[in-house]
Amino acid sequence: MDAKIVLNSEILSPSFVPENLAFREKEIALISNQAKNAVNTFIYGPSGSGKTAVMKRVCLESSSTARRVFYMDCSLYQTVNSVLREILSDRLVFSRSNYDLLKKMKERTLQHKATVCLDHFERTKEPEIVTKLVGIGLSIVMSGNNEDDLEELDIRTKSFISSIIAFALIQLTKPHLS
Repeated sequence: MDAKIVLNSEILSPSFVPENLAFREKEIALISNQAKNAVNTFIYGPSGSGKTAVMKRVCLESSSTARRVFYMDCSLYQTVNSVLREILSDRLVFSRSNYDLLKKMKERTLQHKATVCLDHFERTKEPEIVTKLVGIGLSIVMSGNNEDDLEELDIRTKSFISSIIAFALIQLTKPHLS
């Protein structure tokens, strides 16, 4: 017997992003448009509401556009240094200083405009990462579990966030049979 229970084991991977995110087409279009037009955006909603999947889908779809979109999970990349090193990973980066990394990134953004998606923003150890990224010409899309996650930012940095999008859990109900 050569039967398989799971036909595609890739869907069990945490990095898997389905091609079609049912009931989130509107959010994908909106956030794609925000990223493309350099609108700094904050997304919030409860765990399981689709924030991460939407952000990853936007990043994947942006690979064919003029503006590059980078996905960063702030659970893993918690500092300015680690985020910049990951974005600049395709180049040899010898310096460890934030100043040098920011300088290299600024040079790069003058040539190629980019947006950075900071997923799980509430887990960052350095909320000033937003100020630094915006300051060198990058736009950002951040996600958190609730609107209070914006309170981590100083008032000046909050003023850079021009769009706030709330996600709600999607409740699928069974049809009522009489």
